[in-house]
Amino acid sequence: MPFPRRIAIYLREKQIPSTHVRIVRVSDPKDGNRVVDFSFPPRPAGSLPVLAVPSEKTGEDGKPVEWFHIRQSMAIIHILEEICEKKLYGFDSPVGGLFGTSIVERVRINEVLTLAEECTVNWYDRILIQGLLMDLTEILV
Repeated sequence: MPFPRRIAIYLREKQIPSTHVRIVRVSDPKDGNRVVDFSFPPRPAGSLPVLAVPSEKTGEDGKPVEWFHIRQSMAIIHILEEICEKKLYGFDSPVGGLFGTSIVERVRINEVLTLAEECTVNWYDRILIQGLLMDLTEILV
Protein backbone atom coordinates (compact mmCIF):
# COMPACT_ATOMS: atom_id res chain seq x y z
CA MET A 1 0.00 0.00 0.00
CA PRO A 2 1.54 3.34 -0.95
CA PHE A 3 1.49 5.82 1.91
CA PRO A 4 4.07 8.60 1.44
CA ARG A 5 2.53 10.51 4.36
CA ARG A 6 3.62 7.73 6.73
CA ILE A 7 7.22 8.50 5.87
CA ALA A 8 6.80 12.23 6.55
CA ILE A 9 5.16 11.52 9.92
CA TYR A 10 7.87 9.01 10.83
CA LEU A 11 10.67 11.44 9.97
CA ARG A 12 9.08 14.16 12.10
CA GLU A 13 8.47 11.84 15.06
CA LYS A 14 12.03 10.52 14.97
CA GLN A 15 13.37 14.06 14.45
CA ILE A 16 15.42 12.88 11.48
CA PRO A 17 16.83 15.99 9.81
CA SER A 18 16.46 16.69 6.11
CA THR A 19 20.25 16.48 5.84
CA HIS A 20 19.89 12.71 6.35
CA VAL A 21 16.62 11.94 4.53
CA ARG A 22 15.20 14.41 2.08
CA ILE A 23 11.68 14.26 0.71
CA VAL A 24 11.80 15.09 -2.99
CA ARG A 25 8.98 15.82 -5.36
CA VAL A 26 9.21 13.39 -8.26
CA SER A 27 7.93 13.38 -11.80
CA ASP A 28 4.19 13.00 -12.03
CA PRO A 29 2.09 12.11 -15.07
CA LYS A 30 -0.34 14.88 -14.04
CA ASP A 31 2.51 17.38 -14.44
CA GLY A 32 3.62 16.03 -17.82
CA ASN A 33 6.27 13.78 -16.20
CA ARG A 34 8.71 16.66 -15.93
CA VAL A 35 11.59 16.00 -13.57
CA VAL A 36 11.58 18.35 -10.61
CA ASP A 37 14.94 17.59 -8.98
CA PHE A 38 17.83 16.41 -11.14
CA SER A 39 20.16 15.80 -8.17
CA PHE A 40 18.46 12.45 -7.52
CA PRO A 41 18.17 9.41 -9.78
CA PRO A 42 14.96 8.98 -11.74
CA ARG A 43 12.22 7.23 -9.82
CA PRO A 44 11.89 3.58 -10.78
CA ALA A 45 8.57 2.39 -12.17
CA GLY A 46 6.01 1.64 -9.50
CA SER A 47 4.25 3.32 -6.66
CA LEU A 48 5.37 5.87 -4.12
CA PRO A 49 7.06 6.22 -1.73
CA VAL A 50 10.52 5.12 -2.79
CA LEU A 51 13.66 5.47 -0.71
CA ALA A 52 16.79 5.84 -2.86
CA VAL A 53 19.87 4.75 -0.93
CA PRO A 54 23.20 5.66 -2.56
CA SER A 55 25.78 2.95 -3.01
CA GLU A 56 29.36 3.40 -1.91
CA LYS A 57 30.48 3.56 -5.57
CA THR A 58 31.02 7.12 -6.69
CA GLY A 59 31.92 8.71 -9.98
CA GLU A 60 34.70 11.19 -10.65
CA ASP A 61 32.45 13.97 -9.38
CA GLY A 62 32.05 12.20 -6.02
CA LYS A 63 28.34 11.51 -6.58
CA PRO A 64 26.89 8.00 -6.24
CA VAL A 65 26.76 6.06 -9.49
CA GLU A 66 24.33 3.41 -8.25
CA TRP A 67 21.22 3.59 -6.09
CA PHE A 68 19.37 0.91 -4.16
CA HIS A 69 15.61 1.51 -4.17
CA ILE A 70 13.28 0.49 -1.36
CA ARG A 71 9.55 0.67 -2.04
CA GLN A 72 6.56 0.62 0.30
CA SER A 73 6.25 2.82 3.35
CA MET A 74 6.60 0.13 6.04
CA ALA A 75 9.75 -1.29 4.42
CA ILE A 76 11.22 2.22 4.31
CA ILE A 77 10.32 2.81 7.96
CA HIS A 78 11.89 -0.51 8.95
CA ILE A 79 15.19 0.24 7.25
CA LEU A 80 15.30 3.79 8.65
CA GLU A 81 14.62 2.42 12.12
CA GLU A 82 17.46 -0.08 11.70
CA ILE A 83 19.80 2.65 10.45
CA CYS A 84 18.89 4.87 13.41
CA GLU A 85 19.37 2.10 15.99
CA LYS A 86 22.77 1.13 14.56
CA LYS A 87 23.78 4.78 14.01
CA LEU A 88 24.74 4.14 10.38
CA TYR A 89 25.29 6.79 7.68
CA GLY A 90 25.86 9.53 10.25
CA PHE A 91 22.54 9.10 12.06
CA ASP A 92 22.59 10.09 15.71
CA SER A 93 20.95 8.22 18.54
CA PRO A 94 17.29 7.57 17.71
CA VAL A 95 14.41 9.31 19.45
CA GLY A 96 12.73 6.26 20.93
CA GLY A 97 12.35 2.90 19.28
CA LEU A 98 9.32 2.54 17.05
CA PHE A 99 9.26 -1.26 17.09
CA GLY A 100 10.13 -1.99 20.73
CA THR A 101 13.23 -3.39 22.36
CA SER A 102 12.16 -6.82 23.59
CA ILE A 103 10.72 -9.68 21.56
CA VAL A 104 7.34 -9.30 23.31
CA GLU A 105 7.21 -5.56 22.55
CA ARG A 106 8.09 -6.18 18.92
CA VAL A 107 5.43 -8.89 18.54
CA ARG A 108 2.71 -6.73 20.14
CA ILE A 109 3.63 -3.72 18.00
CA ASN A 110 3.64 -5.92 14.89
CA GLU A 111 0.14 -7.17 15.79
CA VAL A 112 -1.18 -3.63 16.03
CA LEU A 113 0.56 -2.53 12.81
CA THR A 114 -0.84 -5.53 10.94
CA LEU A 115 -4.36 -4.81 12.19
CA ALA A 116 -4.03 -1.14 11.22
CA GLU A 117 -2.76 -2.15 7.77
CA GLU A 118 -5.68 -4.52 7.25
CA CYS A 119 -8.18 -1.83 8.29
CA THR A 120 -6.52 0.71 6.00
CA VAL A 121 -6.47 -1.66 3.03
CA ASN A 122 -10.12 -2.61 3.57
CA TRP A 123 -11.08 1.07 3.81
CA TYR A 124 -9.04 1.93 0.71
CA ASP A 125 -10.56 -0.96 -1.25
CA ARG A 126 -14.07 0.09 -0.21
CA ILE A 127 -13.45 3.69 -1.34
CA LEU A 128 -11.92 2.47 -4.60
CA ILE A 129 -14.86 0.13 -5.31
CA GLN A 130 -17.38 2.87 -4.46
CA GLY A 131 -15.56 5.23 -6.81
CA LEU A 132 -15.63 2.66 -9.60
CA LEU A 133 -19.31 1.98 -9.04
CA MET A 134 -20.05 5.70 -9.15
CA ASP A 135 -18.08 5.97 -12.43
CA LEU A 136 -20.01 3.03 -13.90
CA THR A 137 -23.32 4.56 -12.83
CA GLU A 138 -22.43 7.80 -14.62
CA ILE A 139 -21.51 5.88 -17.77
CA LEU A 140 -24.68 3.79 -17.77
CA VAL A 141 -27.02 6.72 -17.09
